[in-house]
This record gives sequence, structure tokens and C-alpha cells, in this order.
Amino acid sequence: MTYDRQYLENLLRSARERKLRAKVLEKPDEELDFLYRCLDGLDGDGKKLLTALYIDGGSVRRCAMVTNLSRYYVEREKDRLLGLLSGLFTERFGR
Repeated sequence: MTYDRQYLENLLRSARERKLRAKVLEKPDEELDFLYRCLDGLDGDGKKLLTALYIDGGSVRRCAMVTNLSRYYVEREKDRLLGLLSGLFTERFGR
């Protein structure tokens, strides 16, 4: 499996549902647990950015407006963080 940007974006978007499903079905979700550990390890702004964009379902434009940052910066930071997560997931779970 390849942990590319698209896969990680889908994982982030479905995080709440997967967390609920794992709890209700009493089945651990190793990828989701690792995702939350990675998010906890990010600096405060990185975690807030990815949470706002994916888990809370916000847009780049709204995130930029709320944080008083440019949309270009938010996009660039999002891409950097997704690249970092991709590397961590690939290292942890392999190809």
C-alpha cells in the first residue's frame, strides 16, 4: 500500500467516523491510532491546521481567513505536513 497524499487526505477526512467505528466495534484501528500519534507530535500550528482542514472539514480559504495567514502559505504548509505524514506512514507500515 502506498501512503500518498490522497490516501492520507481520505484518512484524515474519515478520522472521526473510523474512531467511532473502532470504539463501537471494539476493534483497534492501527492506522488511525498512528495518525493521532503523528498529529500529537506536530507543532501546535501544524496539528491545528490539519485538524481544521480535514477533521473539522474546513477549507483552505476559511482556514487562512481565521488564522490571518495567506492561502498560499496554508496550501504550502498543508503540502509539507502531508509529505511528512506520508514519510512517517511509509516508514511505519511499509510500502
